[in-house]
Amino acid sequence: MVKGMVQGFDGIIPRMVRTPAQPGRQKIKILFDIFPIILLDVVQGKKSFQEKGFRSAPPESGPCRRTAPGPGRRGGRTLVEPCHYRMDPPGSGSGSPMHLQKTAQEYLRSLFPAIAALFLVLVLLLCSCSREKDPIPIGLAINLSGDGGPAAEHIRDGVRLGVETVNSRGGINGHPLELLVRDDRNDPEDILAVDQDLINRGVPVIMGHSISQNTLVAYPLVTGQNVLLFTAYTATSELSNRDDLFFRTSVDTSSYGRAMAGLFRDAGIERVSALLDLDNASFSEDYLNQIRKNYNGTIHKVSFHARKEADWNRIAARLLQGAPQAVVMLANYRQTAIVAQKLRQAGATIPFYATLWDQSPCLIHIGGSAVEGIRILTFIAPEYDNDQYHEFTRLLGRRYLRHPTAKSMRGYEMVQILARAMRSVPYPPSAAAIKKQLLSDTYPTLLGEVRFNSSGDVQRPLYVVTVRDGRFVQEQILEPAEQP
Repeated sequence: MVKGMVQGFDGIIPRMVRTPAQPGRQKIKILFDIFPIILLDVVQGKKSFQEKGFRSAPPESGPCRRTAPGPGRRGGRTLVEPCHYRMDPPGSGSGSPMHLQKTAQEYLRSLFPAIAALFLVLVLLLCSCSREKDPIPIGLAINLSGDGGPAAEHIRDGVRLGVETVNSRGGINGHPLELLVRDDRNDPEDILAVDQDLINRGVPVIMGHSISQNTLVAYPLVTGQNVLLFTAYTATSELSNRDDLFFRTSVDTSSYGRAMAGLFRDAGIERVSALLDLDNASFSEDYLNQIRKNYNGTIHKVSFHARKEADWNRIAARLLQGAPQAVVMLANYRQTAIVAQKLRQAGATIPFYATLWDQSPCLIHIGGSAVEGIRILTFIAPEYDNDQYHEFTRLLGRRYLRHPTAKSMRGYEMVQILARAMRSVPYPPSAAAIKKQLLSDTYPTLLGEVRFNSSGDVQRPLYVVTVRDGRFVQEQILEPAEQP
């Protein structure tokens, strides 16, 4: 009995002790899981004891009656003797009182390990509950529905894995992170609603949003209520060089514009057609303007709205007007994949250029052979060779059965940076304290070293990534240029 009970504890007690900063509700649940096991073990032991012929003595003390065997049912003699247990074994009418008392004492002694184990579990639970620290809520607000939703699942998985990893290592000085995920539905009203809900729940930081246009909508609401807005998915230069509560790990469009113009010059390209999604104009228009600042060639712009029905054949025909030497796609992976197919079907053999917005497995899945050879300018390499990246790859595969993507890697990195900063500030962490700490440190991550300037912006190496044989491959690395 005791052996079986201890084996049961082997699976329960380590789970209780090894899980850091476990909520009180969970610990109480564990107690309720353990107690029936012990109680059942004790009851079964007692039942087994009784089946062998032992029954507990009556509450009052006094003599017990035992019927001695006789020649007939009425021929027996009634004996009176002191005893603690009565024995009526099957097929027998006799028993030794000394043996009964000794066996009962042995049985009671066998219960002692069970009682001691239960007491130990209660002590561990009570002590751990008394030391438990309140969780720190943090928000994640991204578009998880509609166009762009499938790619955003990679963001969510990366962030969740980051939070799980932080909590598995003690949380923030004993305080677990509590991730609150909200779907902004890529709609201005929903963006404000979900952000206000997160603010009302006391988050010191909101990670979001997943495109520049949505981040601009959220910016005044979030930072205006002393909450840090932290993103890896916003490149618009409209939020650059501001001393505020906005931080990002992504490179802004000014760096991209200079680098893209350099790629055109190096390739001898003098005429470019540009596809722009105006539903994210703060990115696409801004990106194109930054290219124009650094490029003397001709740029022919073709725009559309992703939320509206588009005539893709007509858009492709317009992009080919003027005999361009290249097409740059300033749209998300779905629109880029469709337009690439239409252009190839129209006989175009010119090179395609794209942005980090398109660095998703969905681009290859939808575009197929039409996106082979497309050149993506990004700050995310297809893969890295460092311990953090290898650990992330292993954990992501085990937890979500996924390979790393540009979106999931950035999500994980955001959490790791925030966690390191929050460990160095007083509890409860405030946006102002986190900001001060972010500005004072350098953060080695799975994507390389991150250091924020006084405005919360970063300079990082840029990569030219191409699609080759249905997978992303690094073609070139560009060192970051200093801000002018």
